Formats: sequence, C-alpha cells, structure tokens
Amino acid sequence: PQQAKETLFERFGSDTINSAPLKDVSFCSLLMGAYEMGASSLLNDEVKEDLKQAITELHLCDLVLAVKQVVLYIRTSVENFRKLGRRTGLALIGLFMDLLKLLLRRCEQVDDIIETKFRNESETDLFNDLNPAMDGELLKEQVLESMLSAVFKHPTLEQWFLSLELQTPPLHSLNPISFKMLSALLTSATLNLLQESAPTLQRLGRMNVVLSYFKAIAEGILKELEMRKMTKEEPSVGDKKSLPLEGLEILHGSMDTARIKEVVTSMLELP
Repeated sequence: PQQAKETLFERFGSDTINSAPLKDVSFCSLLMGAYEMGASSLLNDEVKEDLKQAITELHLCDLVLAVKQVVLYIRTSVENFRKLGRRTGLALIGLFMDLLKLLLRRCEQVDDIIETKFRNESETDLFNDLNPAMDGELLKEQVLESMLSAVFKHPTLEQWFLSLELQTPPLHSLNPISFKMLSALLTSATLNLLQESAPTLQRLGRMNVVLSYFKAIAEGILKELEMRKMTKEEPSVGDKKSLPLEGLEILHGSMDTARIKEVVTSMLELP
C-alpha cells in the first residue's frame, strides 16, 4: 500500500544499523533490507560488496524489477536530499547509480537465458509485453529494452540531467550549493550510463529512448558557446571541461547529424 511505502521511505533518513545478517538473500531483498536499516547500513562497505555480488547471481527474469527498485530509491533519495544531508545524499545516489550500471552489465553478460524460467506466476506481471515463445536471445533483448526504458525515461534522471547548465531546475528546496552538487552528480553518472548503453540502444534500434538527453547536450553546448560569444571569453588549458562538452565528446557518434552540424556551425562562429 502507498502508506506503507511512504513509511518505508521516511525511515531512510535514519542512521540505525541492524546487525542482523543480510547475506544469502536475493539482490532485491538485500537492498530493501539495507534500505530499511538506514543510510549508514547501505553505505557500509560490506553491504555494498554484498549487493554487487548479489547482482552477479541475478537471473534474466529478476533484472527489470531490480532496476525499477533502484530507480525508485534514486527518486526518493533526491526528494529527501535536504533531509539526508549533502554528504550522505551524494554517497547514496552515487551508490544507486553504480548499481544501475552493474545491473545493465549483468543483462549483457547473463549466460543462462535459455534455461531462465519464471519462478511463479506473479513474476510474469513484469513481462506482460514479452512473448513466451520467443527464443532466449530475443527475450534477452526485450528485457534490455525494458531495463533501459525504465532507467532513461524516468522523470528524475530526465529532469535533473544538465539542469544546472540549462537553468531548468526541477522543483526543489535545496540551497544553490546543494543543487549544484546534486545536478553535477546525477548528470555525470547519467553520462556514464549513456556511454555504456548507447551501443546497445543502437543495436536494438531504440535510440528514441535517449533523444531527450542528446537534445539537452546540444542545447547545453549551444548555450555555453553563446555565452562565450557574448563575453568574448577564451578557454584556457587549465579550464575544467564542462558537462555538456564531456557529453558531446562521449556521445557525438550516436547523436543526430543535424544537431552535430548545428553545434559545429556555432563553434566556427566563435571569435
């Protein structure tokens, strides 16, 4: 029930550590158990290693649920960022983004796809769009599509991506420093996911899932170039690379040709 969910998420601000063992359980159960115990438990090195190890044991039919669970925790961590505190909030979100990356890698690496069976009827609810008659490789691609869509179409990642650079902040109550740090972390971590996922999305013919991110990168670069034209500021060798520029360097091979031409034209207009 929704009320029970909200109660669970409220507990997240707690630093209580339960010494009860969390090993020998599934990834989703382990993550939920650590989540319920509080932030300190999740950030414990042993628990983090247990979570990473549990991912390596996930079957294909477990992955979509696992991704949705992690994305949900990212959303609630962002919403509770002020309550969690800057240091704890950034550490938790960084952990969750790392777990997403590992889950996507697990789907690419899983080698038991032909033998995968849903353990009970309730699990098939997550796969209503899957054809049970398809062969293992096609099933794997369907699961990948569902996972990638659950990640990149989630409003939290979409709305926070380059939100500082584009000056399009989602609704929040953070001070400027906290907003800047949260936006930078989410953007940088999402860029890492995009870099790993772009080849897969191209192979699947599903680049439409990440078009909003490519649009944001192009808009961020154009905004940056326009600012340079107005200020006539020349970048120096020691300047830190901006996140839009980093995104362009990483993903230009996957971006729409028209957007790349627009950016190049703007670059050529620099004094």
